[in-house]
Formats: sequence, structure tokens, C-alpha cells
Amino acid sequence: ELSSHLIISGGNNLNLHAGGDIVTDIGGDDFRIEKSGTEYFRFNLDTDPKIDATGDIIIDPSGGDMHLHGSDLTVTGSINASGDINGTIDGGTF
Repeated sequence: ELSSHLIISGGNNLNLHAGGDIVTDIGGDDFRIEKSGTEYFRFNLDTDPKIDATGDIIIDPSGGDMHLHGSDLTVTGSINASGDINGTIDGGTF
């Protein structure tokens, strides 16, 4: 078990290549990829896990469809879409 921090720094890009899975074992609730204290991508891994990001989240499902299973999608603000929107309400489709 490590008892100190591992810090890797440098002025150029840091590239990490793996031939298999990369597993990160964290002791706290947050896994963050930070550019700064206000620019980051955060996985909160407590009893109510969530993904937080400052700025836009862009999902490109170019390999297939994107699916959200077993939960509701709540949107505050506008939804802009191009293409078809299909749904079922009380057994009927629209």
C-alpha cells in the first residue's frame, strides 16, 4: 500500500499506453481529471454515483446507439435535436 502521492509532471504531453485495462483504485469518493480547479471531468463514486463536468459533454456514438437504461433523463433548459425522436407514452407511440 502506498502512503505517499505519486506526481508526474512535465512541460510536454504525457501519453499513457496500455495493452489491456487500466485500473485505478482510489480511497476517496472522487476521481477527477483536471485542467484547473474550475475545468475538470469528475466521477463521484459515493453511494449516489454521478459524472460532473464543467463545460459541454459531447457523446459521439459513431459505433452505434447510445443507451440509458433503468433511469429517467431530466433536462433543465432546451433540447435541440436533429433526426427522429421516437417515444412511448402510456402504451402509445409518437
